[in-house]
Amino acid sequence: MVMFRNMQASAILGFFLILFSLPLMAQSWSFSAENDAFFSSDGGYTGGLQAGWMSDDLDHSRRGSFGDRYVSALNNFVETLSPFELGTRRRSGAISVRGMAVTPEDTKVEAPIYDDVPYMGVTTATFSLFIWDERHFHEIRMAVGVFGPASGAGFTQKAWHRAIGNDEPKGWGNQLDNRLVLQAGYGFGLRQYEHRFAGGHVFEWFNSFSADAGSGYVGADAGTVLRIGRNVPKNFVTINGFFNHTLARQLYLESCPNTLGWDVNIGVAANAIGYFYLYEESKGEGYDFDRPSAVLTGRLGADLYYKTLQLSLELLPSRSLDRFKRFNDFGRISVIWWIP
Repeated sequence: MVMFRNMQASAILGFFLILFSLPLMAQSWSFSAENDAFFSSDGGYTGGLQAGWMSDDLDHSRRGSFGDRYVSALNNFVETLSPFELGTRRRSGAISVRGMAVTPEDTKVEAPIYDDVPYMGVTTATFSLFIWDERHFHEIRMAVGVFGPASGAGFTQKAWHRAIGNDEPKGWGNQLDNRLVLQAGYGFGLRQYEHRFAGGHVFEWFNSFSADAGSGYVGADAGTVLRIGRNVPKNFVTINGFFNHTLARQLYLESCPNTLGWDVNIGVAANAIGYFYLYEESKGEGYDFDRPSAVLTGRLGADLYYKTLQLSLELLPSRSLDRFKRFNDFGRISVIWWIP
């Protein structure tokens, strides 16, 4: 088991470093860090890291390149299984590696805290096909990963706490057992309304939906977002699902004006949770805490664009709709680099 302890940090860092060795294969790269410290908390979903790659669209990819082969293979697979006509929209592929950590509120106690969530980590790799145009996107995704000590979440959080001078969390020895994660999901996004003003200003309204099913999580969510800004690309803004973080914001970044741009956005999403491994496994271990079946999540975000770079900040408070109690409040900082 020792060989897995730093899997989460190594997998994400190693994946992100591919950026420097294969720059010609990418349309865009992203890196994001999430933490509930934005809300002065360290319980529930405490934090995570993600690195993501998005290909060029299939019609503009270099023939025989990794991106061309990857997107073609996904597209052929999806078209073989789909009962629907997928049309002539653009195709792009994405790969992301994500690690997440869940801890109880009091991380100074070494023994299990049975009236709070247990320690749990998860690391997943997600493979997605986006079928899209300026107004819509469809995302078909598949994910594989692991819950438990093999995720490396304990190692990563301890290293982070040492780096910032916080007390080391004591209870990672009690985390839930290893379990293989196999997931399939679908996402849909729509630019419901758009109005462009003189001087490069824009007002937009987005709606989105996603559903996921697998050994780790079964659920669905729907959300709506308003955005105002200046000199922004025609990318998509969504409120991500409970268990996934879509890379839809990396679509259509080539439409960004070659100058300084900004936007602010606000939204809300409702999420229905049918099954979550954390909930079910913790019952058998004797944990007794609120397990919401429905969650309301808010979003307040801001972005800066400069040439091929995008810097984003998102605040995502949430409440359980069962009792309208605090669920998981966290923030996310993201950097996206589009390679022309």
